[in-house]
Formats: sequence, C-alpha cells, structure tokens
Amino acid sequence: MNPRPPVWTNVEQFDRLLKLRLKFALIDFIKQEVEKIEREVLFTDVSNPEQLEVAVIDEYFQEIAIFNVKKQIITVNDEHIAAAICTLPKEKRNVILLYYFLGLNDVEISKILKAKKGIIGYRRRSGLKILRKILTEQGYENV
Repeated sequence: MNPRPPVWTNVEQFDRLLKLRLKFALIDFIKQEVEKIEREVLFTDVSNPEQLEVAVIDEYFQEIAIFNVKKQIITVNDEHIAAAICTLPKEKRNVILLYYFLGLNDVEISKILKAKKGIIGYRRRSGLKILRKILTEQGYENV
C-alpha cells in the first residue's frame, strides 16, 4: 500500500507561495544593494578635477543686476557696469543690453524695439561713449 501524499489546503498552498515569493524578493533586494555599493564612489575618493566637473556653484543675486527689456531678462554680473548702465537713458540702455549682453545685431534690435536701424546704431554708439566715460572715471582702464 502506498501512503497517500498529504492533501494541501488552499491556505497552505497560498502561504507556501507567499513565503517563496518573499524569499526571492529578499534575495533580489540584497543583490541590488550589493551592486549599488560596488558602483558607488565615496566623495572623498574623487579627485579635485572630477569634483569640479560635477560641482554646482551657487550664485546669489547680491551682485547681479537684472534688467527687463521687452520681456527678455538680462543679467549683468558686474555691479559697477550695472550701475553705469542704470545711468543711461532707457532707449540707449535697452540697445546696449540687447547688443552687448544678448549678442543681437542692429537689425534684430530694430525689430524688437520697433525703431530704424540707423537710430539703433546711434543709440548704441552714444550709449557706449557715455559708459566709457563713466567707467574710466571709476577707474576701469581697458574700456
């Protein structure tokens, strides 16, 4: 006579299945953690040039001037230059900012400001002349 194998109830089968599932999930988790530890590099082990590649240097707005020209935000990092630009009349200031800080040419500036190209050139040259005068008075030599 052959003894009959024990009859498994649905609860026992489900319990066994869950235990196996948990066991394999734990094994997978441990493998992933080991792989992660092997890939990680301590910050102290990274050389200075490599640190500079991934570094982020915070720039706070203490020394930055922000100008808004026709819904375009322009930042000037030098406070002396920003102060000199603030002394210019609005039309000349806008042309100087668009030309020298955004790199637009006279034709593009004339479209943005809706003025003739010749007027834009005049405003740029006269504004630059005023800026040179102000900055040389402040001690800037290579202006």
